[in-house]
Amino acid sequence: MSTARLREEISRLRERSGTGARVRSQRETFGEWQLRAETECDRKTPPSVKVARAKLRWLRRVDKFSDFESAQQLVQDIVLGPDFSGCQQPPEERSSVLVRREVFFAAWCGDAGMAHLATQVPPEWSSAFRAGQEWREKMLSVPVTKLAEWVIACRPLIERYPDGVDGEIDRVCEEFLGPYGISEELLERAAGVGSLGDLTSEETGWLVYAPLADDYCSEWCWLTHEAVREIDASGYEKQSVTKGEM
Repeated sequence: MSTARLREEISRLRERSGTGARVRSQRETFGEWQLRAETECDRKTPPSVKVARAKLRWLRRVDKFSDFESAQQLVQDIVLGPDFSGCQQPPEERSSVLVRREVFFAAWCGDAGMAHLATQVPPEWSSAFRAGQEWREKMLSVPVTKLAEWVIACRPLIERYPDGVDGEIDRVCEEFLGPYGISEELLERAAGVGSLGDLTSEETGWLVYAPLADDYCSEWCWLTHEAVREIDASGYEKQSVTKGEM
């Protein structure tokens, strides 16, 4: 698995798990954690995605999808039209790739009013969406204790080699996630790499992250956070006992 993509996933899990040198002295509630996770998820959502989602929500509310004869026409309207999201992102800065992803995904999922656009989703996007579902299902199937061990195992590698160390991270990923069917090949299919053209690092990162975005604010990630916290606390307690015995 590529270092860049894997580092992004580890980073997101670490940020939501609150891992670090400090061990919490008191268990926080799920609600408190979720508020912070949702804020962080919103911060990481690209402005182009927010612009697209805001326009799709408005069209759904006013039942205006029928005004668009093609999905590409809708994409162009979002890329060049007014910003309903409040991001104040000018049209020239919007990513047509990310806007297409939002439009095609909504149509592929069968959102209300978009039935006439569903048949226009390109095969390469349909393939990427199916791979994204597979990636999500496989990731959610990994026991949270194993995810916590993976995050902790990668931590020293990332801290020691901030610019990446492909071989070691690949090895750790294969050890902890490989048995659950998570591979570089699956992530590349989820991102559409090789079939969607040249993508920026932000675009590629979001295409991989998007299928799991909501889950990073869910009980699944909270339980992973708790598992990481408990392992950290256990290590701290063992260290304290060892020092006390010396």
